[in-house]
Parts: sequence; C-alpha cells; structure tokens
Amino acid sequence: MESRGLRDNTLLFYVFGDNGSSAEGQRGSISELLAQNNIDNTVEQQIEALNRIGGLDALGTGNTDNMYHAGWAWAGGTPFKGTKLMGSYFGGAPNPMVVSWPGHIQHDGKFRQQFHHVVDIAPTIYEILKIEPPKGQRL
Repeated sequence: MESRGLRDNTLLFYVFGDNGSSAEGQRGSISELLAQNNIDNTVEQQIEALNRIGGLDALGTGNTDNMYHAGWAWAGGTPFKGTKLMGSYFGGAPNPMVVSWPGHIQHDGKFRQQFHHVVDIAPTIYEILKIEPPKGQRL
C-alpha cells in the first residue's frame, strides 16, 4: 500500500487468530469427523489407521484432520477459563485487532482493552463512506 501511495488513505482492520482453543476433540482424534459425530474409537484404532496413512509424519497433512485433546484446549485458553465452546467465559474467544488509517487516525502508542465485535466494523465503514447500509434486519 505504501509503495503505491495508498497507505495514508486506506482503512485497514486486521483481526488475527482463530478464536483460540477448541475442545471439540474431546479425547483427541486423527479425524475431526469422528470427534464431531461422536463415533467411538480407541487410541489403538487411531494409531492403526495413522500407521496405514503414513504414521506420525501424516499428522497435520491433508491425510488427517486431527484435533487435540480437550485438556490441551483448556491449557491453550490460559489465562482465561474454559474454551471457545463456553460462551460464559472468554476462553479463546477474544482475538487481537489492529485498526490502521494513518492519514486519519494518529496512534498514541497505547493498547486498548475494550471489546469490539465484527458487527461493529460494517456500520463504521458505512459511516466513513457516507453510504446507507443495505435494507434488512438490524440487530
């Protein structure tokens, strides 16, 4: 953007993360579909299947759709309680967001702790562009 001379007049919202730890894996699985469909299988069955498709080297490739154990999800959400499956806690639900608009917003060097939701972004853009939001149900 800078090399094209567009940086100062470009509004950028950057949200990074994938909403934190997820406990859908219950006991862990080499197949997300097994876990999400509650299909019983043993660790031995998973190891046997994994060995047939390439062993440990297959983990994280297109040959598996592995999910870690729910206990690791709880640890991954630290210091928050719970995981992103539990709406009553912030366990992995918040993600950092950066807003940049150099020609219009001057950064004061401070980090903000307030919450925003993605539904706040579209109305902000409509207001900046001075356009009427699409007709439909408003929240």
